[in-house]
Amino acid sequence: MSSVAGVCRLGWGPGDGSRMLAPGLPDELFGDGSHLGWTTTEGLWILHEDEACLVPAAFPVGVSIAPERWLIVQGQPGGWTVTAVHPRGLQPQRWTFHSRGITVGAAWLVCDLGIQRQVISLDSGNEVSIPDGAADARPQPWTDEPGLVWTERESVYRMGSDMRVRVAGTLPAPPADWRVGPSGAAVFEVAGELWGMAPQSSPVLLFGAHLEGLRFSPSGLAVLVFGAEGIVEHCLRTGAELWRLDGHFVPVGYAPDAVFLDEISGRIRDREGVVRAEGFNPSAATLSGTQLYGPGGTAWDLKAGKRMWAHAPLVAEHLSVVGSQILALGGGLTIYSLEGDRVGHRKLPHDPETEGPIVDVHPTADGYLLIELQDGFFELYADGQRRPPRAEHRVEERVVLEAGLQVSEDPPYIRVAQPQRQWPLAVDGCVTVGQQLWCWNEDGMLCSLNRD
Repeated sequence: MSSVAGVCRLGWGPGDGSRMLAPGLPDELFGDGSHLGWTTTEGLWILHEDEACLVPAAFPVGVSIAPERWLIVQGQPGGWTVTAVHPRGLQPQRWTFHSRGITVGAAWLVCDLGIQRQVISLDSGNEVSIPDGAADARPQPWTDEPGLVWTERESVYRMGSDMRVRVAGTLPAPPADWRVGPSGAAVFEVAGELWGMAPQSSPVLLFGAHLEGLRFSPSGLAVLVFGAEGIVEHCLRTGAELWRLDGHFVPVGYAPDAVFLDEISGRIRDREGVVRAEGFNPSAATLSGTQLYGPGGTAWDLKAGKRMWAHAPLVAEHLSVVGSQILALGGGLTIYSLEGDRVGHRKLPHDPETEGPIVDVHPTADGYLLIELQDGFFELYADGQRRPPRAEHRVEERVVLEAGLQVSEDPPYIRVAQPQRQWPLAVDGCVTVGQQLWCWNEDGMLCSLNRD
């Protein structure tokens, strides 16, 4: 075990100093009952009231969340790194393990050795003795305290810190997969259906629920899941549906009530409409003078250091300013005014199956986009017309990485030479305005970093 230095703290929202203005769309979002967090290629982010804190752990492959300990996993079969942090204390610790696979909880982790599984206590570093039946099965640790859940065919077993094995119940058939939550709560996928159990209860049917993306409540008594048309919260004691909400929503977790991402607005909110955080919109970015469009789905005045639009309509794989319009490519061609009003939508005259994907988009001074494919180019106009490329184009110059800046993808960071500063951020574009270094990426993230 070793300590991990370099937790990156950014102020949340506009203001002085180094700030995160928009997180963009992360890989995963979650809540532990009090705090919101997310993972990106940079590592683990924890949101406090007035700052976003990054625990660097590049290219994570797993995460486990409990109120007193958050864990993130990096690596590949044969070599794993586990980093643990208290969401408030922010004093990360790190362990390495050599196994085929690994599943982590706040107190115990399970190493897959191939034939058997080995359970390790994170606090002591010692192996935990478990029954042969558990070692031969696929046990998973409780997320919040010492304990395991495993199955033997249709039978489900629990073992807590008292080391007593208890039969939790039976399933209709052996499960194909399952997730374990706090205090021995668990959800099982059986023949396309979900069966869930609260701590100290037996499995019950969760009608219409999906395993992917589920989030346990901190008590383990409820679970927030994808339903047929949106999201649903189920009671794990009875299987009853507590409430549902149809629409484009993604389960996030609990903080302290159930919260979810509204994919249209990019806001994390509860079912009463209370917004907990915003800016989780994925979009490419484009810079026009000192005005930046795209990050967080909206527009930014970099000179003034503030947001230009109240709404966040932009969702694009490629984004460009052409004249007095913004052209967004992704699911078609959508045209916006510079004030953020949608003024048109066209079918994109491009077939990715026969032509391959769009590699890049180049705005020109003549009012069209030069679309770059793997094996050629074509011109695209705001009315949706496609034309063959002319011999010469007046392509507008892009922002060039200024002298004294260095950007790395693996591990992700941006470095300033004078004065020497470094932030562990994944950056696709950046520009200095005054004393602030503005950085963004294609996932919709935007940060303003103080170079002094």
